[in-house]
Amino acid sequence: MKHYDIAVIGAGSGGLVAATSAHRRGAKVALLEKNKIGGECTHSGCVPSKTLISSARAYQATKHTEARRLKELERKNARLKKIVADLSLDNEILKEALSKK
Repeated sequence: MKHYDIAVIGAGSGGLVAATSAHRRGAKVALLEKNKIGGECTHSGCVPSKTLISSARAYQATKHTEARRLKELERKNARLKKIVADLSLDNEILKEALSKK
């Protein structure tokens, strides 16, 4: 039978810190985990949730940015059409004036 100075139950964030700290101080450590190392927070709790929330925020920001850019392009397009119309009118006035000479 193996002998340990300390047994840490659970390899979540707290358990990993406790086991690492004890090992650094020279203790022989047994780390017991029934599932995956990293625990609930790493695999199905905090980290995945924060990743999902961050991705959703980035998607929303992109969605709003696209809408703003579309409105900006529509405004610029309307302004360009007005400029072209004004130039066409100026061109007609110029042609008329030149034809009278």
